[in-house]
Formats: sequence, C-alpha cells, structure tokens
Amino acid sequence: MPNQILKLSSIEEDNTKKIFRTAYFIAKNQRPFTDMPKLADLHQINGLHMSRILQTNKACGNIIDHITLQMRKKLCSEIVVNKENSVLL
Repeated sequence: MPNQILKLSSIEEDNTKKIFRTAYFIAKNQRPFTDMPKLADLHQINGLHMSRILQTNKACGNIIDHITLQMRKKLCSEIVVNKENSVLL
C-alpha cells in the first residue's frame, strides 16, 4: 500500500510539473492565459496524461505569479550574495 501511494504521488507531481512548464511557456512567449486549456488539450491529444486540474486561464495566471515570485526571490538572494562577495574582495 505505501508503494502505491508513493506512485500516485509521483504521478501527480509529474502532472504538476507539466502544467507549470506549460504556464511558463505561455508567459515566456507572451501568450494570453486563455491558451492554457488549448495547450493542455493538445498535450492530451499527443499522449501526455495530465489531470484536468490547474488547466484554466485563472490557474495559469496564479501559476505564473508563483513562478515569478520564486524567480524574484532567487534573483534577489543571488544579488545579495554577490554583493557580499564583492565587499569581501
């Protein structure tokens, strides 16, 4: 039973990664969030098994906001570290 739960968890994690990559693609290529459901349908037609959750244009906006926040945090922390390193030199 625990192995089955881990397998299901892994499948859901893979599905979430696919959705995040699709949302990132939409943002990077300056496409409208309404492309998300169409791209998700295309993925399914091409054989990717993705759950229907997180595939709306509203969900796309929320995912892109989350990705943006994480990228800002990473960038700011790298700036701080680089500034500290340059002061030490």
